[in-house]
This record gives sequence, structure tokens and C-alpha cells, in this order.
Amino acid sequence: MPDPSVVTTVISTVGTLLGALGGVALTQGTTARRERRQAERDRRDRRRDELRQACANLSESAAQLRMTIEIAAQRHWRDMDVRLGAVQEHATATGLHAAQVSLTAPEEVASAALALAESAGRSAAAAVKSIDLAFQDGVCLGGQMRSAPDLRDLDARLAAFQLAARREVTGGPEAGSTPDPGTGRRRDGEVTRRTE
Repeated sequence: MPDPSVVTTVISTVGTLLGALGGVALTQGTTARRERRQAERDRRDRRRDELRQACANLSESAAQLRMTIEIAAQRHWRDMDVRLGAVQEHATATGLHAAQVSLTAPEEVASAALALAESAGRSAAAAVKSIDLAFQDGVCLGGQMRSAPDLRDLDARLAAFQLAARREVTGGPEAGSTPDPGTGRRRDGEVTRRTE
């Protein structure tokens, strides 16, 4: 029969070893779960940042298109052919950015992005149709829009897209950022372009 002190020593040693191994396994499991949760948070943050940037790019290109059309419609321009090219570039960029947003965003934002791109295309086409250019010996002498295109649909689609994007990226509309329809001012006092 083995000595009882040896059996006690073996049992306590084995118990200590098993306890240590269990503690290591528990610590490793906890660490792995924590790292997995952190990786998921990082991935969500990266996707949200990518979506935020794609939405900003789309808003910017649509706003540039609108401004380019609005300025081109103001008077006769000697460089109207260049302005016409800029209208087409901004409309194309708006379509490309909308496609990028639609591939990464949830349905509401994707639909609003595509509707904005369609409206941008229609606005650009209307602007191009209304331009009269004068040429002499193949050189553009300038041009003018017969009438300014109606940009209300573009404005409405841009506002709808920005609202949907803001809800998705921030988890809800930013307090005080919605323009008051009557004054064109935000509740925080910042003036926005008024559409009538």
C-alpha cells in the first residue's frame, strides 16, 4: 500500500495542475471572445465609415451638379462648352457614387441613392437640352441656356437621400439638423439653401 502522504501529495499536485490548466483555458477562452467581439466592432465601424464616406461623396457630387447647372443658367458664357462638360462629369460622378452606396447600404439608403442618381441624370439632360452653343470654324464661341431647368426634384431627392443616410450612419436624424421648410434655417441656426 502506498504511503498516504505520497497519495495526498499526488492528489494535491494533480488538483493544482488541473486547476491551473483550467484557469489558462478559461482565460484563453475569455480573451478569444473579447478579441472576437472587438474584431466585430472594428468591422462594423469600418463599414459605417466606408458608408459614411460613400454617402458624403454622393451628396457632394449631386450638390456640385446642382450648383454647376444653376450657375450655367445665369447668363451667356464664353466657356459654355466647358460648363456643359462639367455638368456631364458631375452627373456621371453622381451615378457612380450612387452605385457604390447602393452596393453597401441597406435598402432605404440604396433606394434613395439610386433615385437621386436618376434625378441627377434627368436634371443634367434637361440642362444639356436647353443650351444653345455658337460655333465658328469648329470653335465654340460660347452659349447660353434658353431656360433654367427645374431642379426641385433633384433638391427633394438629395434631401431624402441625406436624411436616409444620416439615419443609417448615425442611428437617427441629428437633432436640429433638419431645415425648417418655411425659413430654410436649421434649428441650430445654420442657413441652408431654400428651394421654392
